[in-house]
Amino acid sequence: MSTISTRLLAAAAAVVAAALLAGCASGTAVGPSAQADCPTAPALALVVPVHQNAQEPGVPQEWDCALDRAIRDGAPISVVTAEGRPQVLLKGFRADVSADNPQAVEDDVVAAKNTVIASVASASASSAGNDLLGAVALAADLAPGGQILSLDNGTTDTGVVRTADEGMTTLVDPADVAQLVVDRGACPAVEGARVQLYSLGYQVAPAEPISTRQRTRVAQTWESVLVACGAEVAAVALPRTGEGPAGAYTTRAIAPEADPAMPALAAASSCEATLPDAVVGFVADEATLLSPADARSAVAAAARQLAACSGDVQVVGTTSSAGTEAGRAALSARRAEAVRDLLADALGVPAGAIAATGLGYDEGPLGGCVVDRVDGVLDPALAAQNRKVVIRIGG
Repeated sequence: MSTISTRLLAAAAAVVAAALLAGCASGTAVGPSAQADCPTAPALALVVPVHQNAQEPGVPQEWDCALDRAIRDGAPISVVTAEGRPQVLLKGFRADVSADNPQAVEDDVVAAKNTVIASVASASASSAGNDLLGAVALAADLAPGGQILSLDNGTTDTGVVRTADEGMTTLVDPADVAQLVVDRGACPAVEGARVQLYSLGYQVAPAEPISTRQRTRVAQTWESVLVACGAEVAAVALPRTGEGPAGAYTTRAIAPEADPAMPALAAASSCEATLPDAVVGFVADEATLLSPADARSAVAAAARQLAACSGDVQVVGTTSSAGTEAGRAALSARRAEAVRDLLADALGVPAGAIAATGLGYDEGPLGGCVVDRVDGVLDPALAAQNRKVVIRIGG
C-alpha cells in the first residue's frame, strides 16, 4: 500500500473518531497542540453507565483531552461499567506511539482512541441495578493515584450509597452519606486520585427527569463521599438526555419531587405539621437559615395547613442521634425557636404566645424519633427523619 493511501486511511480514521466523540457531547476535540494543557496522570480509568435510566455509553468530547494525554504518555487506560455488579471492559491498555515520524505518531494516537471508543461502544449491562461507588472502587484499583472520569448519572440503587432511596435527594444531608461510607469502611482507594463526575442527576426514559434541586443534591452527595475518601473531586454539569440502553436489566430511578420548590410537609394528624430540617433550610449543625425567604414560605404553608385548628400552639425540635446529648438539646431548641419566630409572623401573634421546645434525640411520644443507627452506624435516611421541627396546635 502506498504512503498516500496509508495517510488517507489514517485521515479517515481520524474523522470517524472525531464523529464518535462529537456524537456524545458538545465540545472541541483536543489536538497535539492543546495536549500539553492536560495534566499528566499515571493512569486513566473511564466509568461508563450501562444501566437503565442513563444514556447509552459513549466517549464525550469533554474527555478527549485526558484521553489524548494518556495515550501520548503511554499511561494505562481502563474502562469500567457502572451497573449493579461493575465489570472491567478494558484493562491497562497502553498505546504505542513511539514512532519517529510525526504523522505516524498521530496515526497511532487515532488508532488508540478508536480502541478505547470501541471498548466503550461495546458496553452492555450484565446485571440489574447500579452501584457507582463500586464502579469507582474498581476504577481506582485499575488507576491508583491516577485520573477517573465518570459519565454515570449517579442514580444508584445498589451498594452503600443508594440515591434512589426515598428522601436521599430531598431530605438527606450529603455529609451524613459521606460519613456512612467512611464508618462502614466502604471508601474506594481514591486517595490522591483526581475524579471528575459528569452528568450527575440526568435521568432518561423510562425514568422521569428530576428537579434542578435534586440534581444538585445528587452531585453534592457524590462529591461529599469521594472527598471524604481522599479524592480530588469535580462535578461537571453535562446534560445527557438521549436514549438509554435497551436490555432486560432494570434499575430503580430517583422519584421526582412533587413540588421542586419545596418537599411536601409531613403530617401525623390534622393539627400537626412536620417540617424536616431540609424543608426549613438550616445550615448544617446550626439554627441559621440558608434562605430566610424560603423558610418563611415553608412555615407559612404549614400555618395554612393548620388554619382550621384551635388551641395552644407548640413548636418542638428534634435531632438525629449524632453528637452529644447536650449539643442535640441545644441545637433542637434553637431551631424550634427559629421556626417559632417565623410561625408567629405567619399567624400574626407574639412569639411569646407560642411554646418552643428542643428535645434533641427523643424516641418518646413527644419527640417521635426513630432509631437511626444500623449496627451502630448512623443511617442518613433515618437521621433525616429525626431532624425536624413539629408544629402542634391543641391536643
